Amino acid sequence: MPGPKMGPRPDDFNEELIRQAPAYKKWEALTPGGSMKYACRNFVKGCGDDEERLMRRIMIARRNNVKDHNVIKQMRAAEADSRGVDVEEMKKRKKTKRDNKNNSQEEEQEGENQIGEKLPPIPPSNPSGTKPRRLVGTLLLTDQETLDEMDVPAIEATPTYKKWMSLSDGGTFTYNQTYVKGRMDQDWLLRKNIWRRMRYRRENKQKVEAMLRKKSYEAAAAAAAAVAVADSLDAPPDNIDVAALAALDAGDELALNNAAAQLDATIQDEEAK
Repeated sequence: MPGPKMGPRPDDFNEELIRQAPAYKKWEALTPGGSMKYACRNFVKGCGDDEERLMRRIMIARRNNVKDHNVIKQMRAAEADSRGVDVEEMKKRKKTKRDNKNNSQEEEQEGENQIGEKLPPIPPSNPSGTKPRRLVGTLLLTDQETLDEMDVPAIEATPTYKKWMSLSDGGTFTYNQTYVKGRMDQDWLLRKNIWRRMRYRRENKQKVEAMLRKKSYEAAAAAAAAVAVADSLDAPPDNIDVAALAALDAGDELALNNAAAQLDATIQDEEAK
C-alpha cells in the first residue's frame, strides 16, 4: 500500500550525511526485493519511493536526536552551574590539555623519525579501549544492588531481549558487545547492559523535566513581579512577558509536556530498534 504523497525535501535535508548513516549502509547492502525495518516501519529495496521515505525517516531521527542532545546539554550545564562549576572554563582547560597532548605526540613522532626506528606503542591502561563513564567519587554497584533497582519486566519487554531469547544455544548476539547464548553469565551481562542504557535515559528524562519546570516557575515569578509593579504604579503592563504570564496560570504544562513527549518518543524508538 503506497504511503502518503511526499512534498519537497525539508531545508535541513542533508543527503550526503544520510548516506553515511549505518541504517542507510545496511539498506545499500540489500538486494532488490530485500526489506529492512527502521523506526517501526518496513522498507523494501526497489519498491516505489521506499528509499526516499527511508532517507527522510533517517533525517527525522537525526533531527530529533540533535534536539534531545541539546536539551541534555542544557540540563548538564544547569547542573554544573548549580554546583558552582564554570563550564566554559572547563572546556578551555580540556582544549588546552588536548592541544598539549597532540603537540607532545608530534614531538615524539619527530624524535622517532630522527632515530630511524619506531618504538612500540604504549599499551592502554584500559585494555577494552572504552572510557569509564562513572562519575568521580561514586561507587560501582554490586550485582545484587543492580538487581534490586532493575526494572526486569521492562527489560524483558524490549525487542532487544526478545530477540536474544529467540536464539538457540551457541548463537551470537551483538549489543555494544558480542554475547553467546548458553554461556555462563551472558544473559545477566546483557540484562545489565540494557538496564544501564534504560536507566540513563530515564534519569535524563527526569532531570530535563525538572529543569523545564524550574525555568517555567522562574518565568512565571518574573511575570508576577512585573504585574505587581505595574499595578502598584497604576501603569499599563505593556512590557510584561505575555507568555510568562500564561505560564503562571498554566504551569507551563504545554512546554513541559512537549519536551517529555519528545524524550518518550526517543526512548521508544531506541528500544524498538
